[in-house]
Amino acid sequence: MGLRKEGKYDEAMRLFLLSAKQGYATAIYGIGFMYMSGMVGGRPDYVAARPWLERAAAGTDDEVVEKARVVLAQLDARGL
Repeated sequence: MGLRKEGKYDEAMRLFLLSAKQGYATAIYGIGFMYMSGMVGGRPDYVAARPWLERAAAGTDDEVVEKARVVLAQLDARGL
């Protein structure tokens, strides 16, 4: 989604949430990524990111599952 790259984080989050409600794996991962990257609230929020990343890791889209698992492993390694 180009909105994140354009810095339109509020709009990106709004659309990700709508898509996540319908089960789109990329959106579910995207929400976790945005929280983790500080695109929501101005600084990283690992507590808010983790449930979204865990949900993405439990999905059926192999590419998204792998990305989410890698990020979760990195958070675990850092004790976050």
